[in-house]
Amino acid sequence: KGSKIIEEKYDAKLAVTEITLENGIKALIKTSDFESQIFSFYAKSLGGSSYVKNHLIAINDLFEEVAAVSDLGNFSRVELSNKIDLSATNVSLILENYYEGIEGASAVSNMKELFELIYLNLTSLKFKEEALDKIKQLHIDEIKKENLDPKAVFFNDVVATLYQNHKRARSTTVKQVQAVRLKDIQSFYKDRFGDPSDFV
Repeated sequence: KGSKIIEEKYDAKLAVTEITLENGIKALIKTSDFESQIFSFYAKSLGGSSYVKNHLIAINDLFEEVAAVSDLGNFSRVELSNKIDLSATNVSLILENYYEGIEGASAVSNMKELFELIYLNLTSLKFKEEALDKIKQLHIDEIKKENLDPKAVFFNDVVATLYQNHKRARSTTVKQVQAVRLKDIQSFYKDRFGDPSDFV
């Protein structure tokens, strides 16, 4: 069940409508002649990986990939693809250094499915141990390969020196990737995406 619109304002100068929902979420809506049959959105909130503890900083590298393959509610990604054309209707969670967010797009005719995906991504993302392990291994293999490249090692040393060897400026290590557990991903998701009322 959707949240009710409790306030609506129109800025004639910018041609933007601002709506406030009962759950606190505010949305800015602007129509355009460009791709007029496509509805796209982007929403973000301050926080991002800056809220991740230093020893779990690899969450910044893993989260988006794990979220993209996780089940939504009672549906696996395969089951969803049989119900919704995910190439035409898509929603993704975003994690940046100082922001977390959500973005997506669909044909105007598929907006019902789009909003269903938004709801599921923010309330019912189900992370799987197997998926996390596979993605972690891919990152570990990439780190090991990079560590054999003298140019990459030199570049990483330069960056570390420029930022005075700050923990968050150094390249992610194998140990840091191995430290991330399923419960860490789940806890971060709940903390940063559990209440989207401050997403803009």
